[in-house]
Amino acid sequence: MKTQFILSTMMALSLSACTAVGPDFTPPTMDMPAAFTAGGGSSLQSPELQMWWRELKDPLLNDLVAQGLANNLTIQSSLARIRKSEAQLRATGINAQTTGNLTSSVNRAGADNLPTTTNDTSILSGTFVIDLFGGIKRGQEQAAANLEASGFNLGDARAAVTQSIVMHYVSARFAQEAAALTRKTVASREQTLSLVRAKRRAGTASEFEIVQAEADLFTAKADLQGYLSNFESAVFAMTTVLDADPAPILHKMQRGASQPNPRGASSLGKPADLLRNIPSVRVAESTYAAAVAGLGVQEAKLLPSLTLSGSLTVSDPHSWSFGPAFSLPVFNRPALKANRDAQIAAVEEAALNWRAAVRAAVGEVETQSNSLVRSNRQIALLRSAVGSSETALTLNKANFEAGRSSLIELLDAERTTSARRLALAAEVQSATIEWANLQVALGRGWKIAQ
Repeated sequence: MKTQFILSTMMALSLSACTAVGPDFTPPTMDMPAAFTAGGGSSLQSPELQMWWRELKDPLLNDLVAQGLANNLTIQSSLARIRKSEAQLRATGINAQTTGNLTSSVNRAGADNLPTTTNDTSILSGTFVIDLFGGIKRGQEQAAANLEASGFNLGDARAAVTQSIVMHYVSARFAQEAAALTRKTVASREQTLSLVRAKRRAGTASEFEIVQAEADLFTAKADLQGYLSNFESAVFAMTTVLDADPAPILHKMQRGASQPNPRGASSLGKPADLLRNIPSVRVAESTYAAAVAGLGVQEAKLLPSLTLSGSLTVSDPHSWSFGPAFSLPVFNRPALKANRDAQIAAVEEAALNWRAAVRAAVGEVETQSNSLVRSNRQIALLRSAVGSSETALTLNKANFEAGRSSLIELLDAERTTSARRLALAAEVQSATIEWANLQVALGRGWKIAQ
């Protein structure tokens, strides 16, 4: 009998070394274009460690990004999720297979005409689940994949926070630039109004022309207030991302600085690089791996289970027990099959989500890189247009003072020059944001903690 027990136990342990049920996860692949439509060269080397925002050469922006990466609440939440996933992983494997308790008790008993007795009892009991079909192993794989996904989620959060800080910073600097340009427009229209009033006193201008000049001046002053409000809104939005008091940062930003404007083109690498470089794609891949492992967990629940249980009782008298227990799901089998089928669908969904994440990553690089090329061309053309408009405005003022042109022509020249200056500043803002979005789309900088 003893020999039979030993043989059965050894057989069970040998079965536990068999291949785990359910499919093994294989990193997914898909056909990728050889290059982006905007071009591309050799693969990018460790883009996740590249602090791309420093290429804008703005010390204050560098400080703000570092502050955001250290303090942002979304990043802090992602770090908490990592700690949670680490704890869940520790609960798998051997820790999931073993349970046990130590119980100690002291009982005193007595009765009339009987002596009082004390009974001390200590019971040590334990159960070990033999992983016959690898369900526990698959559970550990699932927890490890979830932990990996949490890590990439943190990278995705860092990328999004950096992108948001840069976007708000660029928007704030644009608003400051627009306010400065509008102040120039206000000064120019004040000069025009002075000229018209002088002509009115000389009898060569009408009251209607004075009213026209005043209206354009008031419009410019109103526009100035709008840009100042936009500046403050952008700064306040940025301090929300930073989880910081807005007053000190607003004070620093009010000192002013030139609009951020990246120089030079960004290397795009190859589309296949995105499979490794983009945290959102890596999250989707890890989630897919967790779903595949989860299928093994559900498959194992449909199969028999074997546990070894034992206990040792220290009392008077001492006793012990030890032996295997075999269990086969019967009445709950339909529910377990339903769970298995649901997990199959979850695996299919995770695979499709991964493909969608890859397509989205490629599309984002294509969109931002081509938009940036177009914006840079627009900037060059707008600079030429601004130069021509400023020359035309100077000539118009001289002609108006000499009486060779009308006020309407001068006001039109002022409006055109102002509009083109603002259009240039707005296009610089758009190009910088597109450039920043492209850096994130290429997977740059998401492993930088501070």
